[in-house]
Amino acid sequence: MSIAAPKTKPMLQLPTPLSAFVVSGAVFGFFHLTSPFSYVERYEYSSWCLLGANLIALWGPVLYVGLKQRTLCHRLRTTDASISAGSFFLNLGVWMMLSAAILGGLLKAYDLFFVRGLTLTANVNELYEQNAEVSASIAGLIASLMYPLAYPTLVVVLAIRRVREKPSWIWRMATLLSLLAFAVAPLNAVVLGKRGAVFSVAILVTLAYFFFGMRVRLRTAALATIGGIVLLVFSSSMLRHRLELKGASTEGAVEVGRFTDLMLLSNEFRSIARHGGMPDGCRGAMYDWAAFHAYVVHAVPEYLHAVEQFNTAEHQYGKYTFSLAAKFFSYFVKVHYDAAETASVPPRTYIYSTLFGPFYFDFGLFSPIASFLLGLFFVSVYRFAEKTTFAVPLYLYLYTVMLLCPMISFIEMFYGFYYLVACIIGGIGLKFFSLIRRTNAPPSRGFRPTRLHSKKSWFSVR
Repeated sequence: MSIAAPKTKPMLQLPTPLSAFVVSGAVFGFFHLTSPFSYVERYEYSSWCLLGANLIALWGPVLYVGLKQRTLCHRLRTTDASISAGSFFLNLGVWMMLSAAILGGLLKAYDLFFVRGLTLTANVNELYEQNAEVSASIAGLIASLMYPLAYPTLVVVLAIRRVREKPSWIWRMATLLSLLAFAVAPLNAVVLGKRGAVFSVAILVTLAYFFFGMRVRLRTAALATIGGIVLLVFSSSMLRHRLELKGASTEGAVEVGRFTDLMLLSNEFRSIARHGGMPDGCRGAMYDWAAFHAYVVHAVPEYLHAVEQFNTAEHQYGKYTFSLAAKFFSYFVKVHYDAAETASVPPRTYIYSTLFGPFYFDFGLFSPIASFLLGLFFVSVYRFAEKTTFAVPLYLYLYTVMLLCPMISFIEMFYGFYYLVACIIGGIGLKFFSLIRRTNAPPSRGFRPTRLHSKKSWFSVR
C-alpha cells in the first residue's frame, strides 16, 4: 500500500520583466494585426521614429536583463525568509494598513454620496457629469490616498498565508477584507460609467494571486478565459448603455465616434456586419467587438496625432504625468499648478495616447529618456522584489504599467499614481514593521522595548 506524498504549498513566484515584454507584445500585437481599422491620416516619418525610440528606450533594459535570465517566471525561495509570519509587529502593521484602506473606502463613499451628492437612481451619464462638475473634497483626496493601500496589504497577506504552516481564519478574513477594500476603485468606476479601472484592477489582482503561487492548470486557464469574456461583455454592455442614454448606438460610435475618428472601418467588415442575412444579435456582437478593438488600438494614431498637433510651448516638465505630485509640491514650493489648465494641454483631451503621450506632453523630444528611466526603474525594482516581499507590490504595479504601455499610461490614468504612492508607502511601512524584533525575554514577561536592525540593508533578507 503506497503512502501519498504530503501536499506542498505552491512556491512564491514572480513574473520576470521579460514576460511583461512577451505578454504585452503578444496581446497588443494580436489586436493591431487583426484590427478591422485603418488610419485615416498619413503621419510623418519623424513621428513614427519618436514612437519607435520610446519603445526601444522603455524595453531596452528589460530585454538586456531578460535575455541574460531567459525565463518568464522566477520561483522564489529567498523571499519567504523576508516574511516573519509570526512577528507581532508585522501582523500589527498589516492590520494597520488594512484598517487605513477600509477607512479610505468609507471616506470615498462619503465623498461620492454626501459631499458630491451622487445618487444611484441617476443614470451613469448624469453621475459622470455631476462628478466632473464638483471639485474634489478633502475627504475624497484623503480617501484616494488610503484605499489603494489595500493592494500592498493583499500581496503581503497572501505571502504570509503562503509561509505559515496552518493559516488561521483571521488571515483568510484579512484576504477578503483586502479584496473588498481593493474593489473600491472598480466600483467607483462602474458607478461613474468608466471601464478602464476595472481591467487594471483585474490585472493587479491576477498578478497578486500568481505571486501567491497560483498554479496555471486547465481549470485556472478556463476560469481566466471565462473571466476575460465576462469583463468584455460587461464592458460592451456598459458602453452600449451609456450610448443609448445619449440616443446613440455602438454601431454609430464605431463609425463616427470620437475615439475612432482617426481610424476607418474596413469595407469587408461593413459588408459582413450589414449583410441582410445577419441576425441583429450577431451584428450587435460584431460591432461590440469592433468597439473593443478600437478602444485598444486607437492609442497609437492618437499618439502620432498628438505629436504632430501639440503646441511645443506648453510642455509641462512632469506636471501632466505626475499631476498628483505636482499638486502636492505646489503647496510647499513656488510651482504653478492649475489642474484644469494642465488637463487641457493635449490636442484632444481625455483620450488615451499610449504611455508615451503623457511623456511627450511633459518632455517633448526628450521623452525617450523618461521611457528609459522607467524601464531601468522597473528592472531595478524587480531585483529588490527577488529578495524581499515588501517590494513585490511596487513591482507588480510597474509590471501592469509596462503591460498596458501600448494603450494607456497607468501612471496617469485609472488612479494609477495613487497605486504607485500606496505601493511605495505600503512596502516601506511594512518593511519597517518587519525589522522590529522581540528581545530574548522570558515568555511570561511579554514584549520588551524593541530594537531595529542596524547592520543589514533596508531590503536585506533575513
